[in-house]
Amino acid sequence: MISERTKAILLLTSYLSKELDRETKPLNIREWNEVVRWMQAEKLTPEGLLTGNLEVTLSTWQETKFSKQRIIDLLDRKMALALKLEKWIKAGVWVINRSDPEYPESIKNALSSKVPPILFGIGDINLLSKDYIGIVGSRNIDEEDVLATGGIVNQIYSQEFGVVSGGAKGVDEHSMSGILDRGGFALGVLADSLIKKSTDGIYRKSIQDNKLVLISPFNPEAGFNVGNAMGRNKLIYILSKATIVVRSETKGGTWSGAEENLKEKYVPLWVNEPKDLKSAKGNVEIVKKGGKWLPSTFEISDLIKVIPKDKEHQVSLFDGFSEPNRATFNQVSEPKVAYEPLKKSMNSPSNSDIIDFKNASFYDFFIYKISEKIGNQAFTKEQIMADFDLSSKQLDEWLKIGVETKVLVKNSKPVSYQYKP
Repeated sequence: MISERTKAILLLTSYLSKELDRETKPLNIREWNEVVRWMQAEKLTPEGLLTGNLEVTLSTWQETKFSKQRIIDLLDRKMALALKLEKWIKAGVWVINRSDPEYPESIKNALSSKVPPILFGIGDINLLSKDYIGIVGSRNIDEEDVLATGGIVNQIYSQEFGVVSGGAKGVDEHSMSGILDRGGFALGVLADSLIKKSTDGIYRKSIQDNKLVLISPFNPEAGFNVGNAMGRNKLIYILSKATIVVRSETKGGTWSGAEENLKEKYVPLWVNEPKDLKSAKGNVEIVKKGGKWLPSTFEISDLIKVIPKDKEHQVSLFDGFSEPNRATFNQVSEPKVAYEPLKKSMNSPSNSDIIDFKNASFYDFFIYKISEKIGNQAFTKEQIMADFDLSSKQLDEWLKIGVETKVLVKNSKPVSYQYKP
């Protein structure tokens, strides 16, 4: 069942009809986050925008980014959405939003405010929670690459992990079909043609046998787009425990995906070592940039224990935005948060109090998040702005209040802040 919340987010963020989309462009992730902030401030939910008088509901919308008429026009695409949902459901497509429990936590932890608002999928959704090793590589490969991919897949299968890859021709397809042929399981992260790809002979039976799930953050009927292909590459890494590059050029999707992973340190990156290194410039350069040569035989525990960096869960202020149970999505109740008083006296109790979310201001919730996730460690404005998904202006205001009320201490050289209860 597709929840009312998901339907509302689809209307606001997804491409549904060439004619309608040309007239009113769906919201991108940054714009959607602006709407989320406004809804939080107004104590609204996405599904709440589907009922009532929108003119009244949107009366407090500040048109500094885009007009409320654009929101109204997007939400008015209900007939187009109904037609698409009927088609998608018949094709076996399920749809989840980023507050659904099935949405992978690894994506939310790694991407913070850049988390795709919607994921489309075909296949057993429970496969999203399994453990995978990523395998990526070029479309143009030779016999040595095919054999190398097979050897890597054998070791992954024998150690009861699955393969996550991109579903493209070449290394991706060989790695996914390879583990499925051995009776294992796989996750394909597609940049285009989700419905079409699910009907391919090499995948259809595995989907029916609950051994394969295909997902995409893009419309399940979308055609190939270079930008979408580059955008989905990071998801392959993020959904893996470690990723292996079999063959890479010094440009293109495999190369850019590896570069991004090394920069962002999503997961450990290993590189297949061909016999002739002169013909594998991309592999060599990835190792120079920080990747590691993959041993001919390996234990997965050794591949994944190389932690790229001590990375805390990247919270967003949106973490307080709850999703009702999918079966009872109309029964929306305000969430409660464990909240430690911001200014404790020496004799105040140490136990956390539980307060109604309605009674805490967004500034209070901001300070609570700092106390919970950062404690008394020093932090910079830039760090908080990225991790908590806040605007510079809003953050300046709250940091100023925190310093004035002595909840925060401002340090200099370099400028940083600390929480002082």
